[in-house]
Amino acid sequence: MDEHEFGNRITSNAKGADDAQGLIEKALHFIKGEYGFRPLDTSTLFKGVYYDSKRVGSYITRVMNADEKTAVLKLQLRPLPFDEGSIIRNVQSNIGSKKIRPVAILHDRAWSVDLGFGYLLFEDISHLPNLWQQAPTTKQDRLLHKTFLDEFFASVLPIQQPWVPVPTSTMKQMALTSFQHFQGVAQANAHQALM
Repeated sequence: MDEHEFGNRITSNAKGADDAQGLIEKALHFIKGEYGFRPLDTSTLFKGVYYDSKRVGSYITRVMNADEKTAVLKLQLRPLPFDEGSIIRNVQSNIGSKKIRPVAILHDRAWSVDLGFGYLLFEDISHLPNLWQQAPTTKQDRLLHKTFLDEFFASVLPIQQPWVPVPTSTMKQMALTSFQHFQGVAQANAHQALM
């Protein structure tokens, strides 16, 4: 893939995106047949949209199998220039901490033409306390937040081994190419304010 295409491909997805209802149904049917997980209820945890709610690119919901084990399912409904599962595994292998880790991937597959979607089936961590649900109020809360952030900045952010090729273009070239592409997408989607 051309390195300029990396950022532009995501915005290109907006041109062909729709409400994705048919694709979501197809993907949920596939996941149930492959792994036995079905939606826990009709709620959606998140819908990633382009420009408006009628152009859906991703869909996240909680699922459950016959043993009543819950998980979180992310459906990637439009092509991505990268494999999210691979990124999570590479981050995990580079973290220098035993206290912090990404959520475990139970099953995943990058977006593919043959399926028409990609997916990540994650462990469900909704039972854990949410450190970010509200601002820390007690001294103990503030200390917990500070400890987490210290550990995160020391062991998670300084990843040493890149797993994607280093770009050969300058930032200026990449920014100009991206802007020209975005301008074309905006014009195609009738965003006249950008003119």
